[in-house]
Amino acid sequence: MNYFTAVFASLALMSGLVNAAEPATDAQQHRWAIGAGVWEATENMDISYAQVAYEFAEYEPLWGIRPTVIGMVSEDGEYYVAGGWLKEFEITERWDWGFGNVVGYFSDTDHLGHHLEFYSRIFVNYDTSDKGFLRLEFGHLSNASISDENPGTETLTLTYNWRI
Repeated sequence: MNYFTAVFASLALMSGLVNAAEPATDAQQHRWAIGAGVWEATENMDISYAQVAYEFAEYEPLWGIRPTVIGMVSEDGEYYVAGGWLKEFEITERWDWGFGNVVGYFSDTDHLGHHLEFYSRIFVNYDTSDKGFLRLEFGHLSNASISDENPGTETLTLTYNWRI
């Protein structure tokens, strides 16, 4: 078992043990997500990628933000791993919207100009059941001009998120 698999399995187990004591509210639930998307979403849409994420329970002392970790792997073998936060707002009982930011490591400096990259996103969630929901998100991945080259790229991603 590789390191990342062990970390995610440990987080899932710990959150399951915490949640086993009593039914958790949505704010108290951790989440596991998997999905797919495209980089260059406003251009050629020619680079597909897979995405996994783990979202922790809301942290009330900081306005209810959710700490999150995310990983993306493109069809070309480029990858991005990052950590940050997101915040959600209820629209209706089944619909939410939100936004978030993460900062992390991008494997290919030729594509985006630097290893340090920032990912900002806005999204909408649709509850499909008590166990999970779909998320459609639009994002921007960029090095914030910390390097001379900063082409950035837009993303369009669809994920399924399990509440655990």
